[in-house]
Amino acid sequence: MYKLILKKKAKNTMELLFLKDRPMHDILLSALIDLQKVGIHDHQIKHIWEQIYRKRVGRWRILCTFSPDTIQAWIIEMEKDTDKDYKRWKEYIQQTMRLMSE
Repeated sequence: MYKLILKKKAKNTMELLFLKDRPMHDILLSALIDLQKVGIHDHQIKHIWEQIYRKRVGRWRILCTFSPDTIQAWIIEMEKDTDKDYKRWKEYIQQTMRLMSE
């Protein structure tokens, strides 16, 4: 089992969904728990860049990076899967990872 680290934006999203859309909050929470248990071997995980993976959950996307014992996750809302939308998040995630490694 992996240690799951929800980044600040993911925590804020989950808190907002808890207040405004409880059923979707529960679905996302279930997906995060599955991700924590299975990790990269989840059949719904798709590799989208070097170290970044995504899992679709309705109109939401869980973007994550894996290390041997931890998963870092970001939750974003998307209308459709386009490279333009993901590129913006890719740069943000890579910048965050660089700051953590320093």
